[in-house]
Amino acid sequence: MQKINRRGFIGKTSAGLGSAFALSQLSLPMFLKSIPELYDMAVGFQTFPIRDKVAKDFPGTMKMMSGQGFQLVEMCSPKGYAAIGFGPLVDMKPADQAVEELIQKYGKLVFHTIYAMTGDWEESQDLTQDTFHQAFKAIDAARAASGSQFREKAWLLRIALNTVRMQ
Repeated sequence: MQKINRRGFIGKTSAGLGSAFALSQLSLPMFLKSIPELYDMAVGFQTFPIRDKVAKDFPGTMKMMSGQGFQLVEMCSPKGYAAIGFGPLVDMKPADQAVEELIQKYGKLVFHTIYAMTGDWEESQDLTQDTFHQAFKAIDAARAASGSQFREKAWLLRIALNTVRMQ
């Protein structure tokens, strides 16, 4: 550790205090704009503390929270929402997890279906990857539109067929 004399200590301390004072005089919006990563960061909230309001008036509660500046919503603990009308949330899975399961269940089927249509091994590998990429982008919307009638195998094979047709 480098030794410092009293005069050096006082000089460095005053410079630090002066800088802290100068920064404290900046307005918060101006300071945040100087660091774009902080300024552009979306602010969210968890709904569990206001779950009773969410249960009574979901659109109104979301509008109220948006009016307070919140941009993201986290529906934490879906099991806690089952009793107030959000039971389907309990069974929902994130898109990446759902597509991973689709790959495990239907990856070989999709590949061999595409291979039967193209006859080219490498192209079939690329098109299979494209198929699952399309599935990843669309699975949430497809589930929402189909509800409990969502037939993942037929949906996935339709994406594969369309992917091959587009080539």
